[in-house]
Amino acid sequence: MPLALASSASVDPGGLVILTLLMRSSFASFTALALVVSNPPTIDGGESVQVSSQCNPFLAGQPPGAMSKTDVAPAQSPLLVVLDVSACETLRFTAVSGSVSYGQTNPYYGPEGGFNEYSSPDLGIAGFTIPICALLGVFLPDHTNSGPAPADLDFSSAASRDFASLAPELFQPFFIGDGLRNDGTSVQTFFVPAGATRLFLGVCDGFQWHDNVGNFQCTYEQVSCSCGAPASYCTAKVNSQGCTPAIGFTGSPSSGSDDFFIDASNVLNYRAGMLIWSRAPAALPFQGGTLCVALPIRRTTLQDSAGEPGSEDCSGTYSFHMSQAYMASQGVAFGDVIHAQYWSRDPLSSPYPAGLTDALQFSPCP
Repeated sequence: MPLALASSASVDPGGLVILTLLMRSSFASFTALALVVSNPPTIDGGESVQVSSQCNPFLAGQPPGAMSKTDVAPAQSPLLVVLDVSACETLRFTAVSGSVSYGQTNPYYGPEGGFNEYSSPDLGIAGFTIPICALLGVFLPDHTNSGPAPADLDFSSAASRDFASLAPELFQPFFIGDGLRNDGTSVQTFFVPAGATRLFLGVCDGFQWHDNVGNFQCTYEQVSCSCGAPASYCTAKVNSQGCTPAIGFTGSPSSGSDDFFIDASNVLNYRAGMLIWSRAPAALPFQGGTLCVALPIRRTTLQDSAGEPGSEDCSGTYSFHMSQAYMASQGVAFGDVIHAQYWSRDPLSSPYPAGLTDALQFSPCP
């Protein structure tokens, strides 16, 4: 349970006690980064569709008369969803209900499906291992695939279906299920691949979709993650040497080059500091300055600012590698909005011996 801000009486000379109270989690999971995106996500109005159990994903985009696994277009074609495509689009399935069976005498299953079923590639569409009768999707551009099919995806384990976000390729069927993680409440995010203009919805089967029975009702939202350059916000605290610490960055928070670093400059030399972060911004009075990240807060390990030796000055710097591996370990997914700020020791700052930079906001993007 997050704690409210403690009073100044509860703060030790360097401010670490109150930071510990504010973050209240294990030191390892404390890592702090303030990421916000320059434009917040926008959500198109939710759309509701009905998906027939006879929707064969391998017939996606195929002309009338095309055949796959004893099925024929358009009778067993998957349901077409036309996408409003722009940079960095995502989909979320906010409600999925109904049940289907792979034959009138067989059991009915909900959108999460039953036992695992493998279906081999066909018509340029990748194969897959997905629970039988589960809801699935496949993205296509404005044409079918004349080349080899992409790699098969395997969703046979509960862990493989418990993703926060998923970025499938074109022509690569993927598991949707009920659109939720294993906790039953966290909505999953599906990234639209570059070039996609259409989503096709179907169900999992091995062959012969035409004897399936039942339907799913699905409500989905298309979300623009508005991936812009990281942007600074909030107000830094002037330190005891009269300098204004500043947060900055190098690289890009994307799935390309793993080169995104969050930096601080104009900080006191040879003083301990750390990056703190959360998933929401704030502007709260704190340690004689402004706390720019909201509860619950995570923190990174302490760093030394180094700088010029000798007398105290503002030649210190901090740098934290906001790596893809680190973000994944903290559950940060594409499209999430993150907010980060540096805290540091400033023993000569009275009455609160702590320093604070301004904050950085950004969103990891594909």
